[in-house]
Amino acid sequence: MDPLTTSAEEGTSSPMQDAPTSPIREIFSVLIEEELERVVDQYAISVKKHASQVSAETVVGMAASAMWDIYKGLELGRLMDKLLPDVLGKVEVIEGDGGVGTIVKLTFPTGTPGAGYIKEIFKKIDEEKRVRETEMIEGGFKVLGFESYIIRLEIIEKGGESSIIKSSIEYEVDDKLANLASEVTTRPLEIMAEAIGKYLSNQKASA
Repeated sequence: MDPLTTSAEEGTSSPMQDAPTSPIREIFSVLIEEELERVVDQYAISVKKHASQVSAETVVGMAASAMWDIYKGLELGRLMDKLLPDVLGKVEVIEGDGGVGTIVKLTFPTGTPGAGYIKEIFKKIDEEKRVRETEMIEGGFKVLGFESYIIRLEIIEKGGESSIIKSSIEYEVDDKLANLASEVTTRPLEIMAEAIGKYLSNQKASA
């Protein structure tokens, strides 16, 4: 008779039941634990992420306070529509009034490769530090498989009538798609900063 089976006729029970700490059970436990660890390690490898950040600084001939008045809310989108519709696209407010939680949609100019649009949600607006953060929630790099894509805009006082616009992009993508990281660029944000700085300077000069 198999020593690990129970015989109802003989009224005997399995040694596994009679001896919970038997060598056989200990061996099985070790094997199970090792298999679980192997599966966990294998899974961890398969979901490794590539996380990184790119940033750029743009000097403009306007005070930080004046630039922040534009950057902190919906006026930024309105000026983009006015100054750069054929370069960056058109901005539409989907939800909100410019505060945290606001959702906007940027539709790229006709012929732009990819999804053709992005939707962003305002995640942070820090009046004291003059920092705004938005997170891409749809379209753009999200369509390509990016786990997260956060744009951080910081207005830094440079002195006198000038300031620095620090544009940063923080992103996370599966290692298998890490080659797409080369497509991430702050150039559109730099173009936007340059255009807005020049527009405000001209407005001030003509006032």
